[in-house]
Amino acid sequence: MNQTPDGGQPVIVAAALVRDRAVLLARRTRPKSTAGMWEMPGGKVEPGETDTQALQREITEELGVAIEVGGFVAEHPIPGVGTLRVYLAGILDDAEPRLLDHHDQL
Repeated sequence: MNQTPDGGQPVIVAAALVRDRAVLLARRTRPKSTAGMWEMPGGKVEPGETDTQALQREITEELGVAIEVGGFVAEHPIPGVGTLRVYLAGILDDAEPRLLDHHDQL
């Protein structure tokens, strides 16, 4: 997929990490406006990155695991923020996610 949809809004990618028929969610610690809320892990696509590259980078930064990005699930505009794109993903090598940045619970 392209880095930005029409209009140049930022793209945020999120991983639907499925294991044992459950989707992993992470509870945010920051910013203050979203602290305590649950989300699928991921983040913004940087210039020059594909959605897949951004998602792999973000998951490694946030959870300390490598992932394989699978199929595209959905795209949804978030007014004032950008466009959210969700992909199925799996954790490689049966690694266990760790809390490294921006989250306090999985």
